[in-house]
Amino acid sequence: MAITVNLYAGMERIAGGSSVLLQHKPNMTIEGLLRQLIQQYGDEMRAELVNLKTGEFASSVIIFNGKAMPLLPNLEKQIQDGDEISLITFCAGG
Repeated sequence: MAITVNLYAGMERIAGGSSVLLQHKPNMTIEGLLRQLIQQYGDEMRAELVNLKTGEFASSVIIFNGKAMPLLPNLEKQIQDGDEISLITFCAGG
């Protein structure tokens, strides 16, 4: 099975679609999933997910199997086959 990752705004454009399927790996975490997305889609995806000044993951929200939660406190959350994760990053503007 695989993990469904729903993407929005800039991430959707980078990945070429609103969702991607990633192969589940043993002991996979949210952080591992984010690193896999960056490896697969490169610097543009890194710019969406990482605070480039600090090198840390940027503050954002995930929806994990229908439940909204902040990203940063949940980086070590285990992911299982069939999970669905939506990544929602914050953007500034006006």
